Amino acid sequence: MNRTPLAILLAACVAAGCAHSFQPKAVDRLRTGMVIGEVSETLGPPDFITSALRVAGGSIETWQYTVKGKSPSSYCFDFVNGRLAAWRHTTAPAGQDCAGVGPTVPQPPPGGADAQP
Repeated sequence: MNRTPLAILLAACVAAGCAHSFQPKAVDRLRTGMVIGEVSETLGPPDFITSALRVAGGSIETWQYTVKGKSPSSYCFDFVNGRLAAWRHTTAPAGQDCAGVGPTVPQPPPGGADAQP
């Protein structure tokens, strides 16, 4: 059986689980309002999901991607109601830098969600 280098590489990747490597340059393709699936498709799966809350009829989720190298850092992405609301780059220790620093929880208008202005 004649194996090409591409076939060997593909077999090795499948055997290893094809670990995704976050590329910071991909962040340039993001726009606020993108849905979670679009962000995941652009950046790959997050290294950590540091928070996922459901409060006052809304949801907040924070994803973290780590950048390894000489000066390790992280990118934190905040989703509100399933849409990208904000992101930031930080040099705090991995796993600690995104926790508890997300956007504010969307609040219903006074009088409830069905109240008329």
